[in-house]
Amino acid sequence: MLETICYQFGIPDTRRMHVALLYEQAFGDKLALAIPRREARLLLLAESRNLQVAAAIQRGRVLGVASFESMLGGLCREFSFRHLYARLGFMGALRARCVLALLGRTEAPAELLLDGLIVARGARGRGLGRGLLDRIDQIARAQGCSEIRLDVVDRAHHALPDYERLGFEPRRSGWTGLLCRMLGLHSATSFVLRLPR
Repeated sequence: MLETICYQFGIPDTRRMHVALLYEQAFGDKLALAIPRREARLLLLAESRNLQVAAAIQRGRVLGVASFESMLGGLCREFSFRHLYARLGFMGALRARCVLALLGRTEAPAELLLDGLIVARGARGRGLGRGLLDRIDQIARAQGCSEIRLDVVDRAHHALPDYERLGFEPRRSGWTGLLCRMLGLHSATSFVLRLPR
């Protein structure tokens, strides 16, 4: 008998470090540009309180998360300078804010910006991505959005077939700015999932 997977909004406090490890699995190389020390990245992610997340949970274990930007924030907007300073010191906080500002994106009107869709390696192939995306769809519709956008950098090209299977279509590709290229990010592709009315 298959065990039920529960989908919910928000991160259970007892599972914050587990979610931080999922983020590290998916975004570690990108976040390392802003926060080089892995331990510091994990701690900051676990301490995030305003990060908007839909989570897939089974028997208390977080199997996947989908984070999104809304009026309240998102991955690159999450950390205040004061919080970064407390964890990283002045120079570390300055570096982190500058790099996170470069990585930050803005959503267009009627668009929900998906930061990422992460499923634990051992839980893939079970439809969790679709289940998480269904929850994000609910949020987007409640906010009056007509589409969900996901930007994929060249380092994450391996995930493109998964996003296309979920219904995302490429909208545009382009080169990143000079400073992003200096950080090793050369191009990005925007994928859009249109929400039927």
